[in-house]
Amino acid sequence: MYAILTVLAIIYIAPFLVQVATSFKTDVEAASNPISLLPQTWSTAAYEKLFLNSDFPVWFKNSAIVTIFVTLGRVFFNSLAGYALARLQFRGRTVIFAGLIAVMSVPGVVLLIPKFLVINQIGIYDTYVGMIVPLLTDAAGVFIMKNFFESIPASVEEQARIDGAGTFRVFWSIVLPMARPALITIVILSFPGLVERTLALHRRDSVARADDAHQGRRVARLRGAQPGHPVSAQARRRGDHDDPGRGDVLHLPETDHEHHRRRRQGVISGRPATLPRPPVDIRFNPGVVPSLCIPSP
Repeated sequence: MYAILTVLAIIYIAPFLVQVATSFKTDVEAASNPISLLPQTWSTAAYEKLFLNSDFPVWFKNSAIVTIFVTLGRVFFNSLAGYALARLQFRGRTVIFAGLIAVMSVPGVVLLIPKFLVINQIGIYDTYVGMIVPLLTDAAGVFIMKNFFESIPASVEEQARIDGAGTFRVFWSIVLPMARPALITIVILSFPGLVERTLALHRRDSVARADDAHQGRRVARLRGAQPGHPVSAQARRRGDHDDPGRGDVLHLPETDHEHHRRRRQGVISGRPATLPRPPVDIRFNPGVVPSLCIPSP
């Protein structure tokens, strides 16, 4: 049995070790020998680029701040709500618990746009508060804590109440330390997901900013591609025009949808296409609204 578990552990750990070893390889060696565990030439260029020439340190700092505060907030507020639903008798408790179950059945992506609209409306978009406050509680955590508190005998709390302890004192000093397994479960469920989510948001933001910068360069080129503009002469020297009399032309590549459609039709088969891709021409004439012309293939 131990031999089988050891083999399975090696199988699961091997990809991680290969990734760590590959991070110390050069680009050429990583492409030629990707699964080697010992690099022939040790290089820290990847880590220098990661920590010195990228936004990764900022991503890590933001992820650490959001993850720590949200995890602590979920442990505290989920346990408070779970204890209230499990021990306190108040009107509407059954309705609240039913609403909690209903929220658990709703996919998170359905609530994405309403959450964004609310966060943007109250003015906390793109702030730490906007990233932390909406995640401080979750329905699954409250459900876990409620069920665990119901498994603890109520007689455990009677002695503390006889000694004069209030509700919060009983919760904080008596019941919460006994709920350590449920608290660990909430931390395990929250921590990795929060780190992955915040890093994914930062990666998406980086890609979006890169796309915006690329689009800005294209727009600047389009605006400067009018006859008489200084950039227009430079563009003509590069040959980036078709008809000087009608203004410069910007050639955009074929869309992915069109590319795959032509591949399915057998036009493109891994080699250079037999038919040229039709460019999309955006012509700019002085005093005329730009027109979009797509020539037929």
